[in-house]
Amino acid sequence: MKRVLIIAAVILIAIFLFRRHKTQGERGGGGTSGVAIENYRGKVAAAEGNVLTLTSGVRARLIGVAPDQHIESFLKNNAIGKRVRLVPDSHDRKKFLQTGTDTVNVYVSYDDRNTYCINRLAAMQNRKSYRPIEIPDSIQAGWVKKKPQPVYDLALFMKPRTFEVRTPNGLGTGFFINENGLAVTNYHVMTPAQAASCAAIRYKDDPHDTNLDLNKVHAIKSVKYSSPDNQLDLIIFEVALDNNQTVPYFDISDEHPRQGDFVATYGNPKGLPANLTKGYITAFREDEGRRVKLIQYSIDTNGGNSGGPVVDESGQIVAIHELGDKDGQALNFGIDASQLRDILDRLGLQYGGQ
Repeated sequence: MKRVLIIAAVILIAIFLFRRHKTQGERGGGGTSGVAIENYRGKVAAAEGNVLTLTSGVRARLIGVAPDQHIESFLKNNAIGKRVRLVPDSHDRKKFLQTGTDTVNVYVSYDDRNTYCINRLAAMQNRKSYRPIEIPDSIQAGWVKKKPQPVYDLALFMKPRTFEVRTPNGLGTGFFINENGLAVTNYHVMTPAQAASCAAIRYKDDPHDTNLDLNKVHAIKSVKYSSPDNQLDLIIFEVALDNNQTVPYFDISDEHPRQGDFVATYGNPKGLPANLTKGYITAFREDEGRRVKLIQYSIDTNGGNSGGPVVDESGQIVAIHELGDKDGQALNFGIDASQLRDILDRLGLQYGGQ
């Protein structure tokens, strides 16, 4: 009988120590050796590249997402301080944490919103970072769908893809449409004759800093297209980048938006950099004199927004902002992106969403 009581006591002590060990591990007060990765919970303390470090010391590498500066910025803005849940990939043999500072390959979801997979949100934030070869089981489960999904952090998505166009006569907004610096703005912002005297100035990477980065000032390398007699009010040009440098870019939508759809623009109203404004498509117009298709929307804009990207909820270009009616309320117009696609296709230029 005494032996049975001793065994029972040992078992109870072991259970107590295991539970205490697991709780301390999650809180950062001790190790996590032998704890299952499946549904392991904790709070995010830091983000570096594609790795989240929990307060316990466990490092969660996001499966299917390659590390880059834009992914890191997204994670710092949307994961630090949040409680999360870890789920290992079915092909990963590692099912238990061995130390309190293990790096594990996992899917990460918000603990209070289990339908939000941070891996997927990060991949949608920067599609170039998506690595499908890492997640064969998840592709079958529909982790990343072919149809574009809403961008989770639209401001952070648009920021590195948009820039200020500085000209001898003022400023406007431009945006990238391929990784090699192909870009678009309005003809009335920058003419071909001015291009050599103009610059594209990008914004700072810090998600909490919306100022221009004066270390990212780029010359205009060449003009690929400008509208005859300024009828279409578009100019397509190439921004000079450093050797082997690439930039994030927008896809141009191949579907026409609907009246009532959500839209947003990013730009430099009144010279104030990196402004996000949102609204809805209110109507479709046509400037018969210029033969230009226009999309009307309720986004608030000012001088300096000209030439900026107008995107849908998936971050795809649906229009290029052209003008607003200062005497009316929410009367703003952009050039239908289908006309931009037509020009790019005719010229044989490579662009996002092709």
